[in-house]
Amino acid sequence: MDNEILKGKIALITGSSSGVGASAAKLFAKEGALVVVNYNHTEAGAKEVVQAITSNGGKAIMVKADVSDSKEVGAMFARVRDEFGKLDILVNNAGMHNRVSSYREIDEVMWDRLVAINLKGAWLCCRQAAEIMLAQKSGVIINVTSMTNIMGVGANAAYAAAKAGQVTLTRSFARQLAPNIRVNCVGLGIIETRMISDMSQERREYLRGLKLLKRFAEPEEIANVMLFLASDQSSYITGQTIITDGGEFTISP
Repeated sequence: MDNEILKGKIALITGSSSGVGASAAKLFAKEGALVVVNYNHTEAGAKEVVQAITSNGGKAIMVKADVSDSKEVGAMFARVRDEFGKLDILVNNAGMHNRVSSYREIDEVMWDRLVAINLKGAWLCCRQAAEIMLAQKSGVIINVTSMTNIMGVGANAAYAAAKAGQVTLTRSFARQLAPNIRVNCVGLGIIETRMISDMSQERREYLRGLKLLKRFAEPEEIANVMLFLASDQSSYITGQTIITDGGEFTISP
């Protein structure tokens, strides 16, 4: 269709074998992008996403890479550059979370892994994408943070610190890569994904009550925000964190 807003674009979405990343991959492909579906452990999920895209007439490939490993990240971006000659969109969606009830449960191994996946990985990918985008003098980078953790809600200080770092990372790269490359961040609340599948009903009701919209987001709603930031519809926005948390940040202390 001629009105596809990402027609002809190459988009790499990390951690896109499930959840928000998978929804974004399908939506971006629907809007005309060729999507690189990145995964680390869940190959079956990545295959399902690629199959869903191609069966609907879209284009996608899957690439395995641990975003916290500089060599694997370098190889992933080299493949994108070699196969397609460009990269228009990077979405740093890959992340992980360990549920803990106290900071005392966080040991050094957990700290290092959470920071490596949630912050170092985004930095490594931004760095690689920047080289391609600077050469072509265009591109969009979208990072992902967690608003509740930036607020200091929750016991996992490692996850919170890493996600808070995404905001500063976004601003830093936005300043350094302007004016031809835009860098923004999506600040998430709670999303209906498998990450909260073990949450008790009592806890769900409590957390819903903290939000003005009184519900959690669907992955597709976050994908819509990512699509806006990836497209020319947001051509005058850079260095910003777009909060998509159902109004929780507005009313929380």
